[in-house]
Amino acid sequence: MNEEALAKGAQAPDAVTESSSSGKLRLERGQRSSARIEALAQAATRLVPAHGRVIEIGYDHGAILFRALTVRPDITAIGSEILPALGALPIPPEFVGRLTLRTGDGFDALSTTDIEGAVAIIAGMGGRTIAEILTRAPTRTRAFRALVLCASHREADIRPALATFGFASANELLVLDRDRYYEVIVARPRAECALDEYDLDPLTAAWGPRLFALRDPLLRAFLEDTRRRFRAAFAEGLRSYPKSAKHALGEKLASLEAALERLAS
Repeated sequence: MNEEALAKGAQAPDAVTESSSSGKLRLERGQRSSARIEALAQAATRLVPAHGRVIEIGYDHGAILFRALTVRPDITAIGSEILPALGALPIPPEFVGRLTLRTGDGFDALSTTDIEGAVAIIAGMGGRTIAEILTRAPTRTRAFRALVLCASHREADIRPALATFGFASANELLVLDRDRYYEVIVARPRAECALDEYDLDPLTAAWGPRLFALRDPLLRAFLEDTRRRFRAAFAEGLRSYPKSAKHALGEKLASLEAALERLAS
């Protein structure tokens, strides 16, 4: 499935339903997979070498890992989850021997051997949480071949965090799933990324340098949807953001109109 189809919300054979307890997505056989699950699985499996490994931090009900292992029958996977109860997730028979589940916070349950050359997926949580996981263990983060990141809502912390351990956005994709937009960020070591003027411009770097460089077909709709979702905050001049943990998001939102103008030009 190509990236444009994924961005437009194309769906794939396996499926997910919303988990009422966590807000994440749960795989259900015989139904249809969400575009977000498919996009994350495809982005990760494109980067895994033959017989390589994908690792998901916060695997929840396993939807992304199950899909990745289906897409790539040659690879193995490790899932790490901070909630011990999810360690009892039943592994489908077809994935026994290829999927290992562990309990741990961030990369704590992983060894150096697990990580080296693997592709990590971190999704379904806030951007600040993802950034904290990455920056808490920079040596381990640098050992990954690539990172596939997707915050559960609008954020402003992931891209700046990447620079702190020498990674950059190699590719970015917007996905429309159940009337919500998600940003999928593929990060690789900075030396392996073809950086350009969009990475150097603070405005486009904040909103997604690859989204602008590649003129993602959903970028305008995403920016306009952001304006709509934050209309109450805009109406009060973003007053609640500067002195809170959301200050970075406030600065990003303040540049929204400029981002729309840049896209138009």
